Amino acid sequence: MSKQLLAAITALAAFAQPTLPGTPFRPWGDAGYNTINAVEFSPDGQSMFVALETARVAKVEGRAPAPNAPEIALYESRREGDRWSRPQLLPFAGTYKDYEAALSPDGSWMLFNSWRPTPDGHSSEKNNLWLTRRTSSGWSAPVYLAAINTPGKEESYAAI
Repeated sequence: MSKQLLAAITALAAFAQPTLPGTPFRPWGDAGYNTINAVEFSPDGQSMFVALETARVAKVEGRAPAPNAPEIALYESRREGDRWSRPQLLPFAGTYKDYEAALSPDGSWMLFNSWRPTPDGHSSEKNNLWLTRRTSSGWSAPVYLAAINTPGKEESYAAI
């Protein structure tokens, strides 16, 4: 290494600001929920959509997990002042492995990964992308995205 390069690195290091660790985002404090992969926020920042381990949610809530519950499912938590509400299972979730929600910019629809059976009844042990819409009465039944999903292949990590 040249003396000039060494001097430049030393000068940069001397002027560099130390990196301070940030405060971890812990929306439920020490409650014990375990998030999976991604957190998605509504456009107004008042709702958070997250995949959680269903057995862990049951444990935190002091109940036994349902025997047929999927490993993970999608939940919503709402901002209540400077705190977040206890996560609530989304109405279309809890039967199949659902996760990695991606909300539209206006919050009116959501894409997510799921291991749900395809509309033709084939079970899936691979991710497919599904869409649900927010209606005046809540979230719609999820729709399989046939134009995006490839039979026998995995589709994942939707981004909007």
